[in-house]
Amino acid sequence: MLIGYSGSIDRFANRDHYAAYTGTAPVEVSSGGRQIHRVARRGNRQLNHALHIAAISQVRHPGTGGRAYYERKVAEGKTPQKRRPGPQAPHQRRRLPPATRRRRAPTGVRGSPGGQAGNDSAASATGSHP
Repeated sequence: MLIGYSGSIDRFANRDHYAAYTGTAPVEVSSGGRQIHRVARRGNRQLNHALHIAAISQVRHPGTGGRAYYERKVAEGKTPQKRRPGPQAPHQRRRLPPATRRRRAPTGVRGSPGGQAGNDSAASATGSHP
């Protein structure tokens, strides 16, 4: 996938341009006095996914360059990222009841099978059909 999507490496001026193409280049999203960088959502998403899978595979197997890099960063005091839920609107953060709980009508109240109460021929205001 890397070769298929990337094509000739000569078409990129440097490694920063390739990182932008793959969507792995950090983007500054600073506000006020804070300086924050995050990974961009642009670039070739399928190529980004292939790179992610390759990196995760290396971290999982001891003796690989990716695992050595990971262990070096942990030894420096970096903590592994925990899986976080994606960004959500404030009203989506509340805990919803399980789907197994269903609302029940109060006891003694029954709805008619025809929809709203009084939706039958006997409840007509003008009488029977002409």
